[in-house]
Amino acid sequence: MDFPTILLLAGALADGRLSLKQKAFVTQLYTSYLPMIRKRVAQIGGSGDPEGLVQDTFLRLMEHTDRLMELDRPQLIRYIQRVTESVCIDYHRRQRPVVSFEQYPEAVLPDETSYAEALFEQREIMDSFSRQYEQLSRSDQELLYLRYVLELSIAEIADRLGIQENSARVSLYRARKRAREMIRIDFEK
Repeated sequence: MDFPTILLLAGALADGRLSLKQKAFVTQLYTSYLPMIRKRVAQIGGSGDPEGLVQDTFLRLMEHTDRLMELDRPQLIRYIQRVTESVCIDYHRRQRPVVSFEQYPEAVLPDETSYAEALFEQREIMDSFSRQYEQLSRSDQELLYLRYVLELSIAEIADRLGIQENSARVSLYRARKRAREMIRIDFEK
């Protein structure tokens, strides 16, 4: 065991918050799973402080000693891996550079004219789509509605329409193609 982690464990065991059973469990947890945690930290920890990440993992695990004691071995391993990943992810989030607007003043807000033009273009596209959507066949409208409004998967669409998945996929492809063509023609006018 490395010196800082031994101090962490000794401090946790000596502070009186843990019962004898909990202390024995934490000690066993540490000696049994330290190599696994180090390996996982090395895999996803990146250039962070590996021993600090290992210590943070054990601190988080010790907060839930009672819960951990109830888990069987496979569940305990999954739990430890998830906590290790969470600690590494949290570390990387804290390390993310903060970009100030002073460095990139042009990125703060677009000028009012370009913003208004973008809104106008977006509104034109939506109006065109609405006009063209009404001109599509009922089946094309239904397919597009199921996929993009209700956000159903191809399998769910096929099930709802009582057709095979491949037929639903091909029909949706054709409906999108017809809708795109109609919108393109509308913009060329």
